[in-house]
Amino acid sequence: MFNPDDPDGDEQKILNIFYFCNYMHDFFYLLGFNEAVGNFQKINFTGEGTAGDPVDARAFLGTVRGTANMLTLADGRKAIMNMGLVAPSSRHTAFDADVVFHEFAHGVTNRLVGGRMNSPQGLQQPQSRGMGEGWSDYFALTNELPTVQAKPTVGSSFYDHLSTLIPS
Repeated sequence: MFNPDDPDGDEQKILNIFYFCNYMHDFFYLLGFNEAVGNFQKINFTGEGTAGDPVDARAFLGTVRGTANMLTLADGRKAIMNMGLVAPSSRHTAFDADVVFHEFAHGVTNRLVGGRMNSPQGLQQPQSRGMGEGWSDYFALTNELPTVQAKPTVGSSFYDHLSTLIPS
């Protein structure tokens, strides 16, 4: 069991960001954000896309612009994620998965909208920036929701009588 000497220390912040970024890399890879479309990888094992662009995730001692942010450049250039303190609470954003997930999702959408070599040009206007914020919120929130087995809202008796409702 991992038991850090200082649970609020710099090493813990870096560990959290590293884990959360790797989790999101694998999550988006499963959804199709791979080397060919500009994902963030130091080595592109498929030979597609441009390598040498892992996420450079940083934990600052103080505040950063917007409490956290992600600079996404064209494929082949590192994306830079900055995490910092939330001023009123002094809680560091590196400890909040939803903040790291949100910023990572910005990187993904910046690479996908407009193409991997034009990042982040497609999401610079007010309306498209709003869409980028919404997508990032969506992926951050849904990655933290527990898996729920849906219960059917319509009973099987409805399906048994469905054939009588369809005209022949």
